[in-house]
Amino acid sequence: MGSGILIRSRSRSAYVLWDDIYYIMKDLRRVFIFTKDDEYWEYGSMEQIGVLDDERFYQCHKSLIVNLDKLLCVTKDHIVMIDGNTVHMCRKYLQKTKKKWIDYHSKR
Repeated sequence: MGSGILIRSRSRSAYVLWDDIYYIMKDLRRVFIFTKDDEYWEYGSMEQIGVLDDERFYQCHKSLIVNLDKLLCVTKDHIVMIDGNTVHMCRKYLQKTKKKWIDYHSKR
């Protein structure tokens, strides 16, 4: 089994591989982890998730981390993941995210 994170909430516990994570969102006290097939959540902070040590994860703003390997394109008001899901963002953060995404893939 590859590296990942153990997610624990009141309703279930699951081990999620870093490779399976598309993006992570923070809403109030909960952190939501989105994969291709599922959505997980637990109480906590973005820092507790620990993905920021991995270069493929980029924190676009305080409540959103994206997996740059799962990003398909960046438009003028949202990002599109490879599964077709979109995440809306303001232009300020989109430009920084686009630059990071391009830099990340140009190094590979």
